[in-house]
Amino acid sequence: MEANPPVKKSIGVSRTFSRGIDDLQALHEALSSYVERASEKLRKDGLRAEVMEVYGMSNRFHKADFYYNTATFRFPVSTSDSSERIKGAFAAFETVYRENIPFKKLGLHLREITREKPEQTLLFDKIDRDQSCALMKALDDVNSKMETRTINYASSGLSQPKRWRTEFNLKSPAYTTRWDELLRVL
Repeated sequence: MEANPPVKKSIGVSRTFSRGIDDLQALHEALSSYVERASEKLRKDGLRAEVMEVYGMSNRFHKADFYYNTATFRFPVSTSDSSERIKGAFAAFETVYRENIPFKKLGLHLREITREKPEQTLLFDKIDRDQSCALMKALDDVNSKMETRTINYASSGLSQPKRWRTEFNLKSPAYTTRWDELLRVL
């Protein structure tokens, strides 16, 4: 047990799709969802990150037309604000995306992570950091009290079902870890 655990070096979120996706809108929805998850992890631990790396790849088993690319986005100020991160992720993804290439995997890594306080700001910052912090706290409070993903950004997609979501068709009932399910079966 450590009184002051060291700050994480990086946070990553990525998923592999069941089939390749070449629709830019669907890829933006997936990327936005991943940014929200990574930002929630940052805020939960009281952290901020200054650098975000976005990457995408096609099916690695198709050697002839395999594609992999990555782009880095540096924020002017370390932040855990989801809206700032989503804008940065879309800007970075512009250099990664190629038309007619079905992406099989998409993800991001947050680096240069620091503690939330003390905060170094810009002299002429266009973003009200106190208001941003209050908004993110309210969003996290609602999502923790209600249900995960009760409130999320529209860029994460409003359409149902989402082609990029993980499918759990062959998942076991997990009776050993979900006691409510076990008691219901008995």
